[in-house]
Amino acid sequence: MNELLQALTPALLSIALTVASFIAAYLGLKAKTILANMEVEQNNKQIREIVESTVGYVEQVGKLLGSEEKLNEAKKVALEWLNQKGLKVSEVELNTLIESTVQSYFAKYTE
Repeated sequence: MNELLQALTPALLSIALTVASFIAAYLGLKAKTILANMEVEQNNKQIREIVESTVGYVEQVGKLLGSEEKLNEAKKVALEWLNQKGLKVSEVELNTLIESTVQSYFAKYTE
């Protein structure tokens, strides 16, 4: 029995190390995925905050501008600010965020 245990010990250790390596790799991958998702969510939150602030700014200082001029000014200011922060956003996403923010402003102030 003792000889059998001595013979199997290297194989059991190898199996245990392999299993431990797979578990460590899995946990590392999960942690990396969670951190990447947190970074994306933080970036999206910052983008939304910048767009909301920009829309508020343009509404405040651009009272004499038409809606198309306000949209263009908001896009220009938001893109400049986003670029300074190293945040990337597509034109479609930026337009959607601006229009959504304007809509929520009007809904809030017309209730």
